[in-house]
Amino acid sequence: MSSLSELSARPCRLSREPNTVTRAWTSYYAAEIDQKISKTPISDFLAEQVFNPLGMNRTVLGPGSFQLSGTILSQTEYAAPGSGSGAVEAKNWDWNSAYWRNFGGPWGGAHGTATDVARFLNSFLIPDGTVLKTSTAIKMIQNHNIGLDVPRGHGFKLGSDGFGKGCSVRTFGYGGSTGRLAWADPDKNRLCVILTSLPARKSRDLILDQVGDLISSYSKN
Repeated sequence: MSSLSELSARPCRLSREPNTVTRAWTSYYAAEIDQKISKTPISDFLAEQVFNPLGMNRTVLGPGSFQLSGTILSQTEYAAPGSGSGAVEAKNWDWNSAYWRNFGGPWGGAHGTATDVARFLNSFLIPDGTVLKTSTAIKMIQNHNIGLDVPRGHGFKLGSDGFGKGCSVRTFGYGGSTGRLAWADPDKNRLCVILTSLPARKSRDLILDQVGDLISSYSKN
């Protein structure tokens, strides 16, 4: 299996013309650049510069000081074929494997709680300079994909699609194939974090969409 550094060293080919479509593969390049500049593993850098300052005391990239036996296992039998589908031959690389849990890349191997994810979202919903400059946090949740296929901030999906029917166009957040959904709506000063063990191909209809719609549309009146 490849490490983060090994993946980032591989040559890549453009599958589309520049400035025509959005892909989310830049995260591991950004992580590798950060590691080279800071001379610190990305897991340690995030702990020191993001998790600890925000009080995200139950969040780590990679296993950290946590025991993997104390984390929730994914219901991989409901995952897509490309993610193993619970097959015996996928046990050494699927979402529950030691490889994946220890990988510690920006797109996999993170462990945390809903409360900690909410703290992270709140740092952008109500930026106060704890981690990022207020101006930087604001720019990160603005659309930098004008003219492309989907609205995107820096590290965030934008708009109501996939979050909740009642979300405004300024909503920012992210979901994932493992069955997680997290978003914040600046117009309503509201956030939602749903962490499940059921892959999104099953949990989206059963849980994520329904709860997202309910929370985004809730009104005290």
